[in-house]
Amino acid sequence: MKKTATLLVLGLIVWSGISLAELESEAVYHLIMARLLADEGETSAAAENFILAIEQAPDDPYIRLEYSKFLVRQRRLRKAVQQVEVAAQLAPDDADVLRVYAETQMKLVGQDPEALNAARLALEKLRQLSPGDLESMVTLGQIYLSEQDPGRAAEVFQEVLARTSGNRMVYRLLVDALIRAGQDDRAITVLHEALEIDPLFTRARIILAEMLGQQGRHQEAVEILAAAPEVASGDLELRKRLALELHRAGDHEAALTTLDRILQEEPGYYAGLYLKTVILSIQGDNPGATELAKRLVALNPENLEVAVLLSQLLERQGRVDEADAQLARVEKRLRSAGETQQADRALGQRAAILARAELWTGVVDVLEPRLPELEEGRQLELIFLYAEAQGRLGERGKAMAMLSRFDADTEAGRTALAKQAEILYHLEDEGEAEQRIADLVATEDFADLVRAAEVYQRLELYDEAIPILEQALAKEPDSTQVLFWLGASYERTGRNRDAEVIFEDLIGRQPDFAPALNYLAYMWAEQGQNLERALDLVQQAVALEPDNGAYIDSLGWTHFQLGQYEEARSYLEQAANLVGEDAVVFEHLGDLYVALGRVEDAQELYQRALALEDDNASQVREKLDQLRDHR
Repeated sequence: MKKTATLLVLGLIVWSGISLAELESEAVYHLIMARLLADEGETSAAAENFILAIEQAPDDPYIRLEYSKFLVRQRRLRKAVQQVEVAAQLAPDDADVLRVYAETQMKLVGQDPEALNAARLALEKLRQLSPGDLESMVTLGQIYLSEQDPGRAAEVFQEVLARTSGNRMVYRLLVDALIRAGQDDRAITVLHEALEIDPLFTRARIILAEMLGQQGRHQEAVEILAAAPEVASGDLELRKRLALELHRAGDHEAALTTLDRILQEEPGYYAGLYLKTVILSIQGDNPGATELAKRLVALNPENLEVAVLLSQLLERQGRVDEADAQLARVEKRLRSAGETQQADRALGQRAAILARAELWTGVVDVLEPRLPELEEGRQLELIFLYAEAQGRLGERGKAMAMLSRFDADTEAGRTALAKQAEILYHLEDEGEAEQRIADLVATEDFADLVRAAEVYQRLELYDEAIPILEQALAKEPDSTQVLFWLGASYERTGRNRDAEVIFEDLIGRQPDFAPALNYLAYMWAEQGQNLERALDLVQQAVALEPDNGAYIDSLGWTHFQLGQYEEARSYLEQAANLVGEDAVVFEHLGDLYVALGRVEDAQELYQRALALEDDNASQVREKLDQLRDHR
């Protein structure tokens, strides 16, 4: 025995008043010796004394607990469990024994998954005997979480909080359990309670704002974040979340101000730079957004989301070739890196941009080299786009051959049949097109009816679409897509009252369906009816999709119809920057400039609208003539 241990034992002997001979016969002597030897690093001798203590007092659970703790430190977990199991048999209702038993079993989980169940059973018993053992109860709650039983975990954490109000760690565990249990509203309530008790609990404030944001309650999220005490308001993560929620709440100027301050402190904050790019894009600041997007691409050349954003900005400015070249570079990098799925997404974006510009030769050139891979991966959308491009180029045989490869009895084959009909219409072979539509409608299958109706929708043949959509709606009365198409078809064919009924019904069923909100609002704005309600609906649509130029145009046009010209100017100018070349948007902004007395600006916009040769050309020409006559 080392000198230190000897002195300590002698001290204990003197203190107790027991003779050496008496002490040596006692189990406590060996227990004391074992602990002292273990502290001195004499593990073999310590183990011998533990065994001697147990031999002299085999029914003492505490000696076995001490021995099990020693064995755990020696990483002899299975032997430690054996000792603590005996202790639990000797004292099944002892809180200390249950606690050590659970702790030891938890350490064995990596070797024996059943040990977790044993630990949980012990802690459940301890919960009844000693509910104030908060550390053990937290462990029990965490076990429930690991066993995918978040409801029980939440119950345990709630009990712990009742005894230790304000414990941040327990609040976070409780919120985690509630979220996992699908009780988001309860989690939000708990986070509010936590902030009432501890306003400086910044992490809870951020989590609460995030949850509110996920529910679309962005203004509430902003208010929670803005209410942080001054000492906590400088937290960088809190301000990052505030910038995001301000943007989502539609307060883009405040979001930019917050972002700029963050970027002064953290110039390389990539997510912040991306958000700033998005906001500038929404505001129609195409040059500023493009410059930032190029910087982001340079920082991360393989980030597809940023590359797509940059390409959209370039497309909006009519720089289609640059947009395609940008995506082509990203696609090449992704393929070289083995990121085939992402590369194919970039390829799809390239084809879509070229198709929107009606550069059909470009679509063929981009897709044709990859057709074998697209067919193997069943990327139907791109295969059908390739066939459409061939059809638009007059290559009927190539288009039909591509679409005829699909088995007519499959979902892909039925969709290919619809695409054939669309292409044949463009080739002015209406007889063949109608035959394919008839083949689809004849099945009376809901999906086939939708396919047939979609062809007519895309071709703007709304009278032909209506009976098919009505037939489809009879089969699936809750179909959002069919309801929307039917409402739009009614409006396009002059059946405005029927359209109103459909859209009101659709919005009642799905209040956050932005296309219906916008469509009904714009319809009323065009008619000069229900303008206050129209304004409310379109504001909801813009809040749901703040970067949708068509919705922003609707919002500006509704303000114009209400005589609110300054509000209208802000939105209509933003829409003109967002949507690029759009004759209707140019006409709307021209009408506003006429109302504001900016005649030359109005003439320029009317001329731009006329150059696009859209359906509104005759009325725009008439407006332009009227301006010239009044000069």
